[in-house]
Amino acid sequence: MILYKVDDTLICKVLEMTLRGAAQDWLHTLPSASIDSFKEFALIFTNEYTSYQMVRKQPNYIFNLHKKLDESLRDY
Repeated sequence: MILYKVDDTLICKVLEMTLRGAAQDWLHTLPSASIDSFKEFALIFTNEYTSYQMVRKQPNYIFNLHKKLDESLRDY
């Protein structure tokens, strides 16, 4: 929708229809007219739910691990 330059109000309404459970409950607890743009909404939403995401490491992550010279094998 962002590619088609749709206004923020429509984007927020469509996003609201995609939320379920706790995220939808959270959205309905926000004060009316407390968010001015989709960008602001995205920031608030991300701050609220980012901590619940697990960060998945890419498979090549292990190849970038290196033991430091002064590091014990146990610490490594």
